[in-house]
Order: sequence, then structure tokens, then C-alpha cells
Amino acid sequence: LEDAKKHPQFDYFNKTLHELPFDKTFQEYDILCFHRWLAMVEVGGGWMSDYDVYPLNPLRGKVLPFGGKLTAYENIPRGAVPSLVSGSSSEWNRMANTLIHNTITHRSNKNFWSDFFALIDIYQDNPKSYNIVDGVLPGKRVLTGTKWE
Repeated sequence: LEDAKKHPQFDYFNKTLHELPFDKTFQEYDILCFHRWLAMVEVGGGWMSDYDVYPLNPLRGKVLPFGGKLTAYENIPRGAVPSLVSGSSSEWNRMANTLIHNTITHRSNKNFWSDFFALIDIYQDNPKSYNIVDGVLPGKRVLTGTKWE
């Protein structure tokens, strides 16, 4: 959170997210998920992963894939899960702003919304907005050889 607070738009993001009229399931955790995008800008870009994503192979070198274009590595049928993401600082900033603007457009429906749903919605609207690579295996498949049903 300390890195996110260094971003010049942190106060705007924080105020906007706290004022959204989503249902009561939109909690502080969901707001923090948006702040992580700002934190990645402030640390200079790079790789971000959820705490429950474990690499099966080491990352090699300091050069980001795809020239630093924002890339999500957990492919799902309608877009991607932001469980493992890479990008340059400018790409993280671009997507952070795209995510907050997308979320604001959904404020009138009052249903639960998150950075995950926004990322999918953005991809549905413009598949060239970020790269998707099928690079994350679900835990059940790794552990048991079967898919989630």
C-alpha cells in the first residue's frame, strides 16, 4: 500500500473506489486490488503475482516479455485473471486508469465489480488492450491432473 500511496492519482482512486455504490460485498480487499496496479507503476513496472501463484520455472533476465506491453498470464474464456501480470511502468499506469474508468462506468448497476471483472470487460471491448498468454496452471490440475468442474 505504501508504494500505491506514492502514485499521484492515489487519492483520486481511493476516494472514487470508497464512494462507489456497489453492494456490501465490495470490501477493502477489493479496493486494495485496484491499488496494486498503482503500486506497480511506482516500483517501475515488472511482474506482479497473487500470493497463491507459484512459479514452476524461474524468470530469466530483466527484459519484460512483449516489449513491456501489459500481459496477463492466466487465460480464461472471456479474458484473463490478473493473478500473474507483467508490464512496463507506463503500461501499468495506462491499465490502472483504464480499470478505474471502466469501474466508474459500472457504478450505476450497483452489482459487485472488481479489477478482475473490469479487466475482462476491457478485453471484451478491445482485445488489443493487453496481451494474454496461457501461462498459469490451476492448482487442482497440477496436484491431481484434473480440471475444476
